Amino acid sequence: ETVMAKDDYASIVDRSWDSIPPVELLPQGSWLLRGQNATYQAAKGDGSPSVLFVYKVKEPMDDVGAEDLQKLGENYDVEANKIFSRFWIGDNSDWDKVRRHLAKHGVDTTGKSISDSLKEFKGTEIVAYLDQRSFQNNAGETQEDNVASNFTPVS
Repeated sequence: ETVMAKDDYASIVDRSWDSIPPVELLPQGSWLLRGQNATYQAAKGDGSPSVLFVYKVKEPMDDVGAEDLQKLGENYDVEANKIFSRFWIGDNSDWDKVRRHLAKHGVDTTGKSISDSLKEFKGTEIVAYLDQRSFQNNAGETQEDNVASNFTPVS
């Protein structure tokens, strides 16, 4: 059973944390992703603003190893995984990278505002290569996640 963010608090408050399966790292390789949302995020402190693309994982492509997929377990729901891709914005060349990224998703930006184009991202599909990385969070804890690169339009 999946606990959705939109579920009523009263309906989930008595559930055990043990009933919520952990999200596993996906194996390396190409994956079909569906755009969930794209948002502009204002700069924090001395940082730069960014555009954050959020994807839901749909399915593996042929280059993802069958043995690696089996390690996830036959009932593992790959759609539980979210993939994030962030573009830091410092100047117009960075906005051009965002525009080109949107174009790979089939979003036509001609004559449209940035806001409207980011809204059109939702529901688009793309193939991306997922790798695994380790990093330290702000608390100094080592964490792992999937990182996407080599975005290729779905033909």
